Amino acid sequence: MAMVVSELDTSSAAYQKAVPTGAVIDQIGNTNDPYFEDLKFAVMFSSGEPMKLVYHRPEDHDKTETTIEPRMEPGAKGYMIGISPARSLKFIDQRSGRPYEYPGMPLSPAANAQPKFAFDDQIIGTTDPATPENPKNIKELPLDPRKPNSDQRDYFEFMRRMRDLAGHVVYIRVQRGDKTEDIRVERAYHRTLGARMKIGPVTAVREGSPGDKAGVTPLDDSRSRKGDIIETVEVREADGRVVRYVEKPNWVLGLIGQELPLDPVKLPHQLRAWAKRVSKDGKKPEVLLRVNHHRAEGNKQSKTLTLTWDDGWRYNREFPLYPHSPLSIAELGIAYRIQTEVVDADPAVGLQPGDIIKKMRIDRYDQEEKIEEGRDANLAEDQWAHAFWRTQDSTVARVVVEVDRNGTTKSVTLKPNKALDWPQEERGLQPFLANDIRTSGRRTSWRQ
Repeated sequence: MAMVVSELDTSSAAYQKAVPTGAVIDQIGNTNDPYFEDLKFAVMFSSGEPMKLVYHRPEDHDKTETTIEPRMEPGAKGYMIGISPARSLKFIDQRSGRPYEYPGMPLSPAANAQPKFAFDDQIIGTTDPATPENPKNIKELPLDPRKPNSDQRDYFEFMRRMRDLAGHVVYIRVQRGDKTEDIRVERAYHRTLGARMKIGPVTAVREGSPGDKAGVTPLDDSRSRKGDIIETVEVREADGRVVRYVEKPNWVLGLIGQELPLDPVKLPHQLRAWAKRVSKDGKKPEVLLRVNHHRAEGNKQSKTLTLTWDDGWRYNREFPLYPHSPLSIAELGIAYRIQTEVVDADPAVGLQPGDIIKKMRIDRYDQEEKIEEGRDANLAEDQWAHAFWRTQDSTVARVVVEVDRNGTTKSVTLKPNKALDWPQEERGLQPFLANDIRTSGRRTSWRQ
């Protein structure tokens, strides 16, 4: 069985080339049906030269063939294309799960599930996403079409359901020996630090995406080209009201519309919620972006671009996996960096507008719920997307940041708080699902 793509890094060549998650890699370079280690070594020894890439999804009638150019990402030890291999729906064994007593990250919904998950469990069903109000209505997961003649369930269908059921209590059915268990798992939420950060430039645009078709321009260091910076995001509600997301809102709620704070980390979620409200009769809604565009002559130009929302990409699993990676809006096919500059903050958290976060340390709860101090990490001015992404799990106890405040260095300790209006699909199970990698026995890095 060839490698299956589980995740994409938003700064990667694979993201730019529109490689979808859930795709089976049929060929990389001259290697057909590559296992993960085959792909890894082919890419590493490519010297960055363009390579042939062929892939397909189970629903595709034809294979897609393209050319991909591996990159030497900052901090990487070799060339990469930015994809991760799939996981299975079988939990790791107890030996691999040590020192945990059962699957579930500390203080997560999975850790507090009733009854408990067990090592070696196999997930075989979930709450039916068509009836979220009745979580005990279990729908079996289909067999994975990527693995004919196998009894393995479809990991990607499971993740689609978890995304659809975010914000709802779910029941997950597992096979345990010759018996099954239906396990109740509570809701999970994103965590916020009480501050809103400044949006940075667009650095990646997926080929053929709404952003690409509309002419969104990404940063390109090799051509000394600066990326578009989003100034305003405008959408229209079903009742005709216009809603604009801007850095400094002025409008108030009324018959015409309103302006809301542009929070770059929350914007993808807000737009998905909007698209769900207004999409009907198969008509795709439109998003208006006003961008600050840097012209070749060196001056700036304000441009308004119209992007058609593409819900076909809503389940794509793309994340800022590395410090320099941007945050993506999958349905628009664009990804932007986030500055470490504070735009506004709750006065109670100790941050102030204009603060520049220079350093961050994440302290986490261990399996005994004791706090372990993390390591300090220096942050460049546009690395907040990855930094924020790292704070989004239940083990984060506190975040200690060092800020530049008008030339003076200040240390601020931030306590993550649940955002009850921002549900999260991940409930603390992912680290305990076994990797679905076939190799010839050599050790491999999980990401490529």
